[in-house]
Amino acid sequence: MASFSAHGRLVVYELGRRLAAPHADAEITVALLTALGLQPLAGVPESLQADLRRIVLGKRVYRRGWDAYERSHALTALCRLRAPGWQTLVLRVLGDRRSPAPGVRAALLALGAQAGGLTPTEREEAVVALLAALDKARDPATRGLTYLALGRVVREDLQADSMRGLDRLEGGKALVGYARNAPAACRGFAILALGLVLGPAAAHPDGAARAFAQEGRKELLFHLARDGNPDARAACVVALGLTARREDVQSPLWVALRERFEDRNEDPGLRAHAGLGLALGADGPEEVAALLAAAVGDPAHPDVQAEAAFALSFLGGRPETRALLAGLDKARSQNALAKVVTALGRLGDPLAAQALVAVARDRARGDEPRALAVAALGLLLDPEPRPSLMRLSVDANYPARTEALQEAFTIF
Repeated sequence: MASFSAHGRLVVYELGRRLAAPHADAEITVALLTALGLQPLAGVPESLQADLRRIVLGKRVYRRGWDAYERSHALTALCRLRAPGWQTLVLRVLGDRRSPAPGVRAALLALGAQAGGLTPTEREEAVVALLAALDKARDPATRGLTYLALGRVVREDLQADSMRGLDRLEGGKALVGYARNAPAACRGFAILALGLVLGPAAAHPDGAARAFAQEGRKELLFHLARDGNPDARAACVVALGLTARREDVQSPLWVALRERFEDRNEDPGLRAHAGLGLALGADGPEEVAALLAAAVGDPAHPDVQAEAAFALSFLGGRPETRALLAGLDKARSQNALAKVVTALGRLGDPLAAQALVAVARDRARGDEPRALAVAALGLLLDPEPRPSLMRLSVDANYPARTEALQEAFTIF
């Protein structure tokens, strides 16, 4: 029993036993692999880790082959476990032209999500591998995730006062070029990648990094004013939020965000993303919380109401919980109600429990919001620092509407 409570060895044993058994439904296999990735590394035997590596590489394991999605989930499990050698395996998948697209995307997500745990040398190796992967990427989702992973790795490198990653990108000129010239279908990803890097570049001791930050900010403001691609403009306001973090609320970046968010004649989708940008950039300004709370209470603009609710959950506090609770009765669309419910779960404030129970029991609310209310109740006690259930929000209004970006957003 002590062993079970410390490392979950009995749980892992049962998961491994069931993984080895044939299943008619591939979703069961995926669920088992996902569950394995959530276990403590100390409880996962080396033999099972070795089996997962062989599955990733397309070998026959447990007397059967494994499809591309099963292999990608096996890679995700190893990366979440931070199993020994996960970085080498990720780089191997990225470097192999035979790797199926789901496996490549899993590798990209892993590098982005785990970038903070890489050493300086590993980060530089990751940048080199990502640049090579970019040359091979053909579909927009894979190419877009490559941009995001690059941004995330270089961001971590700059925060460690290193220039190795940025130097590999021509001092940042390559990132500006991607934002300017990427195909329309994935330009939003490239702009977000630029936004991830600009904040730490502006605070870097190296003057070259600060000069790049100035150039990158001009690029974001240019796209916001001139780009005709709605996805690119939406990505711009989110990127501005990432860049404006810890800046004075009267800076040009903050002013641009506020103007877009408060302009009722602006495209609702852009206003919604501007609200998210404000939340990502907030470092305590009460003004931001007040703006978002007012939007949550305004049912006349349901798209803005929905994203403002989700944005409030990034601020985290009792006032935000109260604003969201007030928004429960003002949500007129299923999407807005679902976002309010999910945001309450993300905040993790027990004050929301009674209201969430009421939504879960109210048959008039619709099946989806009721199901999300149940999930949100689970989030109130979820020990994960970045709960996976945060991705349950309905019709997430992100710059590129792909399942991959739903996952990628968690690396911010």
